[in-house]
Amino acid sequence: MLRDRPPTKKSFGWEWQEDCPGCPQLSTSSFPNAKGVLEIELSQVCLNDDTQGIRGIRVPGLVRIDHWVSGTFFQDFSLQRFPYDSHILSIHLRSVLAGKSMELVPVREWVNLKHEPQLVDFDIYDPPCASLSYEEEHECGRHRVIISIAIQRKAFAHEINIIGILFLLNMISFTSFLMESLADQMSVSLTLLLTAVAFKFVIADKLPPVSYLTTMDVYLLSVFCFLGLVILANVTASMLPGRQHAIVGCVLALWTTFHVIFTLRVQYLRRPLMHAYFDGQVLNLTRVHSDAERTHRIKLE
Repeated sequence: MLRDRPPTKKSFGWEWQEDCPGCPQLSTSSFPNAKGVLEIELSQVCLNDDTQGIRGIRVPGLVRIDHWVSGTFFQDFSLQRFPYDSHILSIHLRSVLAGKSMELVPVREWVNLKHEPQLVDFDIYDPPCASLSYEEEHECGRHRVIISIAIQRKAFAHEINIIGILFLLNMISFTSFLMESLADQMSVSLTLLLTAVAFKFVIADKLPPVSYLTTMDVYLLSVFCFLGLVILANVTASMLPGRQHAIVGCVLALWTTFHVIFTLRVQYLRRPLMHAYFDGQVLNLTRVHSDAERTHRIKLE
């Protein structure tokens, strides 16, 4: 029974925490992808008096329960395209509340982010969306609501600080072709090779520790391959003086071809996300740029 009290100012309804002590409670088992301990706080329990209801249908006696949930959620994704990767981050809510199985129905097709995520290395896309899935566990169907946001890594800093320096090392190595003495050529090439090895150890903590090759790893390995190819070309040209121009031309042609293919591949990977396939629907995405003073949105056609 609801006690006679005026509506609250925070929501359209009457608070009744005291009147409903047995209301469903969230727990860590309600979040399948939660990592660590969650802090769950019951904000309010109220009886809605609006006419909208759920999906435009008025539901008599509709109860609204607000919970504040604070925690860390994990998401598995591939870093094979690093630093041009894009991901879908999600929070899973399972329909197991206080040991009871309930039916979950999203009120809207997408949700609003009232607090901006602290992802300074990523571009965030709108809208954050909510979908409803149905899973079978122990011969008992359970609902699961998935709230997701699309993000894309900002690759400009990695391009300048890593790829740009490696590109410069390759360019400097080609100056050895202008020297006549093999000793001078080997001195320049080996010095640059040792510099590239030292640079790899310096940036090791900036690269993701994964057991497969990322896009950045492929470019890093290509630098070592071309430095070794320059050394081989210098030795071969000293043994075949008449073929020096042909050998140098082959090395430059291979280097140019690789960078053209790599550039085209990068342009394909770094293209802005325009659509996302979510819950069987195609959503048009809007990229959100944020700084300390203002937040503006770029609409993608």
